[in-house]
Parts: sequence; C-alpha cells; structure tokens
Amino acid sequence: MAEQLPVFLGLNDKTVTDIPKTVEKQRYITSVAPKAANQGKWVEMPRLPIPTGEHAVIECNGNIHVIAGYAKHRVDGNFHQVYDGKAKTWSLKAEFPLPCNHVAGVSLNGKIYTFGGFVEQNRCPHSKCFMYDPGSDKWSNIAGLARPRGAISAIVLDGKIHLLGGRDVRSVE
Repeated sequence: MAEQLPVFLGLNDKTVTDIPKTVEKQRYITSVAPKAANQGKWVEMPRLPIPTGEHAVIECNGNIHVIAGYAKHRVDGNFHQVYDGKAKTWSLKAEFPLPCNHVAGVSLNGKIYTFGGFVEQNRCPHSKCFMYDPGSDKWSNIAGLARPRGAISAIVLDGKIHLLGGRDVRSVE
C-alpha cells in the first residue's frame, strides 16, 4: 500500500494548477512520489479550523503546525493550528506573536523557529524571529534577522538552521 502524503489546500486560489477544480478541502493523496497533485486517490481529511494561505507549515514532534498567513480577504493572521496525525484532529495553540504572512520556519530539537515574513498584506517585510516550545505552548522572541526579509526558505542541515533567499520590498535576492 502506498504511503498517504498530506496535501493541505488553504484558500481557494484559482491560480493553483494540477489540482482538480472540485477539490477545495484538505486532502491526502495516495502515492509515494506523485507527478502532479491530482494523481492517486483523494481521501477527505479534517478541515483546517481557519482556512489560510501563505502560511508556514512545520512538522514538530509528529505534529503539523500551520502558522500565520492570510485568512479571508488577504488579512494577515496570527493563527497557530496544529494537526495531530495520530488523533487526526486539529487544535488551536498559542497565537503567533505577530499577524503576518510568508513566514519561514523549521523544527530543531523539539522546538519551532520562525524567521521574518511580511506585514501589511505583503507590503512590508519584518526581521522578527520567534521560538515556540510545544511543551509549554509559549512563543518567545529570539535574535532578529540582520535586515527585514519575507518569503525566506529555511532548512535544518547538520543540526544548524540555514536561511536562504527571501525578499525585501525592493528586490528578490
């Protein structure tokens, strides 16, 4: 049997390709390495409590965290929604400290780290960074970025967090 891979569809965005027009909810696709999002068998899963887009999605301690992003009418949110894969349920956790979108995030040593993002509906990048402790359900400030950036890519390699790219209001680097 093929592994079920989660595909979380947020806001109804007509520009997304390779997804059947009838699919408007979070789904799982049954395929180890799908060539397109519409291959495989679709199985409906529990919906996000708050539909969002342009959010960070981070796995930590076996749970999937969906953080910040846009809600309806492209309003920045401070949402923190957590999917428990074993219970197959969503819950709301401590709100993200800053309503924003295009936040980068990773999990390292059982904690979540977030970096930058945009406020004011994608017009203004910020340099704030935060750490989330799932055990205490609390966010804390950590050292900020050297300069404001949004839409950054973040990965963990050899136990270290690496940030790549992103943009400010004037350029894409």
